Amino acid sequence: MSAAVHDYLQISLNSLVLGMMVGYIIAALQGKIDFSTMRNLGIITVPIPFKYGFAIAWSYVVPMALLYLITTVETIGDLTATSMISAQPVEGELYVKRISGSILGDGINSTIAGLFVIFGLFPIVGGIFSIIPHPVIGGAMIVMAGTIAASGIRIIATSTINRRDVLIIAISLGLGMELCLYLRC
Repeated sequence: MSAAVHDYLQISLNSLVLGMMVGYIIAALQGKIDFSTMRNLGIITVPIPFKYGFAIAWSYVVPMALLYLITTVETIGDLTATSMISAQPVEGELYVKRISGSILGDGINSTIAGLFVIFGLFPIVGGIFSIIPHPVIGGAMIVMAGTIAASGIRIIATSTINRRDVLIIAISLGLGMELCLYLRC
């Protein structure tokens, strides 16, 4: 990834986190956050092993494995888009080396995400996140969804689109809008 793209992504992420923090603080100062739910939370909670029994819901194992596979495919797509935007090769030895490193990094990130279960030992952490005001989360989601959409449009704009691609785009957009209408987004 070029230094300019890296710096842009870093600034974007920092801006998003900073914006959420500022929104959280402003909402707290305006009295829009109900801290009363935090009073009953302990600093640390020791889990009781097998309190609810132990069972593996095999019906969830396959979907979770598929989700990890999907994140791998997404990583390849993201890297390809980044390479195209950065005028880097999208085939050859260098590209394969980047793909390998990216998939490894994605796997490490997924493992770290699994380790965040440890935060479950600290109810206060969950409490802080659970009282984030909806407008703050909504604002962050608008920025993130807009960034993803803009990246997708950029990829589509730099591609040669045939009839099949138009059909895929049309079905994706149509189903997305229909789902949104169905869920009353």
